[in-house]
Amino acid sequence: MENKNFRILIDLDDTITNFLEEVINEYNKTYGTSHSIDEVTEWVIPSSFEYGLFSVLELTNILTMITPKLDSIEYINKWIDEGYDVFIVSDCCNRYQSYRDKLKWLKTYIPKFDLSHFIPCKEKYVISGDVLIDDNLDNLEKWSLHNPYGMDLLMTAQHNKGIQDERRIYSFEEADDLIKTMQLLMSLGTEIKALEK
Repeated sequence: MENKNFRILIDLDDTITNFLEEVINEYNKTYGTSHSIDEVTEWVIPSSFEYGLFSVLELTNILTMITPKLDSIEYINKWIDEGYDVFIVSDCCNRYQSYRDKLKWLKTYIPKFDLSHFIPCKEKYVISGDVLIDDNLDNLEKWSLHNPYGMDLLMTAQHNKGIQDERRIYSFEEADDLIKTMQLLMSLGTEIKALEK
């Protein structure tokens, strides 16, 4: 299988970036609070963030400054260089400012990424691909129902650490290994089908 025919879909927030931790830090600076990322143990943000944690997305340009996770940029660039069809699929909460800030982030951190491959989308299951890498288990489960032959990978993030799931990965290096294995198995299947004819 040629890499150009292999589509990798990647979530941005808390998959490629250190989103939650840095949004909490910005929240603390903005409101003079002292919240910790350890307060978030599931997808639902605790009510202790009395001003609404994501209010800082509208008050600041934090989305343009969030740092990437350790090896995310390295492997996304590698996949682009290897000719994979790479798309970044991210919820922009129906806000133009979030869309604009995420595009700016992509231009800054992954300049070789084709911006026409950025899809602002909450319901990721409508996008077809061979692989989805996301930190939200609900997104993965919906996507896998609509993409039964695809591989869905759960990127470890603070809010999903308590979830036991065999799809969990801790790095993009792990994702790369799994993608290569999947491609090998697909090519072996194609060879076996050819021999059977």
